[in-house]
Amino acid sequence: VRNDWDSGFPQGTLIGYSGRSQNAYAGAFRGSLTVSSGTFRNDGGHLILGGGYAVGEMHQTGGVSLINSYDDNYYYIPEGENEQHVRNSKDSAGIVGFAGGEGLIECSGGQLDFFSDLYVGGADASVFMNIPYYRAGAPSTIYRPKKFTDFPFDRAGAKGVFRVSGGNVTMHRRLVLGAKGEGALEIVGAV
Repeated sequence: VRNDWDSGFPQGTLIGYSGRSQNAYAGAFRGSLTVSSGTFRNDGGHLILGGGYAVGEMHQTGGVSLINSYDDNYYYIPEGENEQHVRNSKDSAGIVGFAGGEGLIECSGGQLDFFSDLYVGGADASVFMNIPYYRAGAPSTIYRPKKFTDFPFDRAGAKGVFRVSGGNVTMHRRLVLGAKGEGALEIVGAV
């Protein structure tokens, strides 16, 4: 899990990542998050499962996961501009399989709430365009995705699966399947 981004990455939580310089190693880079009790929150940044040529998984077996649930506004002035902008934390997204990576969200128990858009099977770089990010070590400095030199936004062919076999899942905004790759929603058994 990476949550303290370097200057070349977007803010948020990234589970399973390989950078632009990595070749396709067929899932050599893997990350996994299991929520079985308690509360997991991802607020104020993206939740990306499987970025680059990596595999990222989230398993919800119990407890509560809240993805971008805060309704707070952040005020900022982008680089090179004089006008103040506003961003809501719900403007971030969940992305399952991104930039050639493979991602899985599986809910078999507990409560899983997405208050932001969820992209399964890739997302276009425009998802990041109007969202400010903070440089590591300089929280007052905000910049835009054009400087994400280490993140392979241009890669297509992502694979994502959102599987529900139990628990409670609530989508408060859009669910987008296959925006830049293959996306699948699987509802298994009597949910």
